[in-house]
Amino acid sequence: MNGETLYRQLEQAPELKGRLFRYGYLIAEADVDLPRALPVLSDWRALPFGDLRIWLHPEQRAFFHRGPAGDLFLIGHCYDPFAREHREEACLAKLSAALEEGEGAYGRALSDLTGVFLTGFLRAGELTVYGDAAGMLMTYYGLVDGRRCLSSHAQLLGGLFGLEQSPYVRALTGYRYYPLFGLSLPGDLSPYAPFRRLVPDHRAVFSGGEVRVERFWPVQEWDELAAQGTPEERAAEIARILTDTMALIPQKWARPAISVTGGCDSKTTLACTVGSRDRYQYFSYVSQPPERVDAQGAGKICARLGLPHRVYEIPEDSGGLPRYGLQRDLIAWNTGDIGYIRDNEARKRVYLAELDDFDVEVKSWCSEIARAYFCKRFAKTRFPKEPTARYLTTLYKVFLQDRRLVRQTDAVFGQYLRTYLDPAGRKGWPWQELFFWEFRVSAWNGLVITGEHRYAFDITIPYNNRRLLERMLTVPQELRVRDGLYALIRQAADPEVDRAGVAVANVKHTSRRAKLERAYLEIHSRLPF
Repeated sequence: MNGETLYRQLEQAPELKGRLFRYGYLIAEADVDLPRALPVLSDWRALPFGDLRIWLHPEQRAFFHRGPAGDLFLIGHCYDPFAREHREEACLAKLSAALEEGEGAYGRALSDLTGVFLTGFLRAGELTVYGDAAGMLMTYYGLVDGRRCLSSHAQLLGGLFGLEQSPYVRALTGYRYYPLFGLSLPGDLSPYAPFRRLVPDHRAVFSGGEVRVERFWPVQEWDELAAQGTPEERAAEIARILTDTMALIPQKWARPAISVTGGCDSKTTLACTVGSRDRYQYFSYVSQPPERVDAQGAGKICARLGLPHRVYEIPEDSGGLPRYGLQRDLIAWNTGDIGYIRDNEARKRVYLAELDDFDVEVKSWCSEIARAYFCKRFAKTRFPKEPTARYLTTLYKVFLQDRRLVRQTDAVFGQYLRTYLDPAGRKGWPWQELFFWEFRVSAWNGLVITGEHRYAFDITIPYNNRRLLERMLTVPQELRVRDGLYALIRQAADPEVDRAGVAVANVKHTSRRAKLERAYLEIHSRLPF
């Protein structure tokens, strides 16, 4: 795709310009003039931050706090279910007080926050940045000629600095089986060599013309956390956190809406709206036949709870959607131009972007971090004590040909292993749990949220909280594999949800598929070439 052509087309469709890099941001040196470099972004506003400048999409927000330990910022939105606080200003004040105690205290206070955001501080000439718990606001960061730069959208950086995708990225994204398991690049790669993806549970520190990455989470040993309370006690605690979370969201937005399905995560979210249900709208959408089953299940649950439920019927073809071709290209550009956007997904976003029925969609994503994904996918409960680069490559994509591409991907994951999965910093946490959380969810789901779903409207994710996720993850694996934890959470929050008798299974995860994928994992991860 050619960016210049896309931007010229947008000049002829000014009503769509606001959907380019929607809810995006850029942090750069103060002399960077974004509208001059990219005139299509002339309506972005610039805010000073020390010797830097923060550029914001018209619908994006930023908050600042000056404290004795440093100048803090937060881009996006957050709320604190532990303090029952919905205001970003109050959350920043709490972070500032923690920073006075040290960066360890700052990381612990940050982990109380739910939301979709980037935050950090300037102190003594150093810029330190942290993402939200699971990287749902994508952040690419790096140095260009020694100059600091960060953005939510890779294509913004590519246009700003006239960059070209590397030959490896072009070859990988053109590979036949690349689209399987989502559009994402391996390791911490971005489409452009000078930039990396900010990996969850890590901070990036810009200092002395260099940038370094440091793990700041977890802070407790896995075994210590796993021994804290029975599963029932843990589920009751999680239910309280989620219920407080769901009570905060309507305080931030006037018209929040929950996208409901009959699946495990969605039902658990719905159970935890008890006490605040009259503040939400409830909806589902149908863009392909499997979603019909989900929408019907959602309707049955909502009927049981006496809640209004709306189903949006996404057009089966693009004929009635305004400037569909251009909008589909926009969505692909927003997600980094690294793969084909499925037609039903593009139609869905284009259709929903025309609505003005609610202010924010509440999604139940990130919950899968605690659902023992790799165990289910491969019908496997035990993994190697430590992974190899080839093992991570095999978990990432299916490679049935092009061995040169395999070796190049091995090299990327070899660096990832050394930087992010060093056993010394993991506090005994199983590598596969952190790899799913910090790589797969962030590199794929974070990109989809940032570039595709927020094309239509803002998104908030109640599970995107580090302290909540660690409580869920350290429940016994056997219970998580069969989704027993979620049943306990719903029982603690509102048993009425399960009395609707709805259980929509993921039709893609069949036992036959799991056996085939396990065979591939066991064989391919051992191949010497």
